[in-house]
Amino acid sequence: MFLVNEQALYENIGAVIKKRRQSLKLTQSDVAERVGITRTSVTNIEQGTQKPPVHLLYRFCHELRLSLDEVLPDPDLVFVKPVVHEEQVAMATATEEVVVSRGLADLIETVKQST
Repeated sequence: MFLVNEQALYENIGAVIKKRRQSLKLTQSDVAERVGITRTSVTNIEQGTQKPPVHLLYRFCHELRLSLDEVLPDPDLVFVKPVVHEEQVAMATATEEVVVSRGLADLIETVKQST
């Protein structure tokens, strides 16, 4: 099971956007106007403190002539393996793997066996 380090993800996305904007000699206001957001939002996205929705990533890519592959970082940069402590258990749900306390895991197994 791996988790996404969201801070690293959005900082990497923001760094790519900023670098490309600067290489095109565009101001944050220029990009904000083209993408349809505020200059402050561009600043926050570039710093990784604002999480742009997917449709905005497409707008950034279009306006900055980037592919989505260029904007999204290598998974190795953002995936982290969670530390599972002795009192925790990794369990698979229908859609993902989660870490729960051993007591909750035992309760879930008891309920599964009784149904």
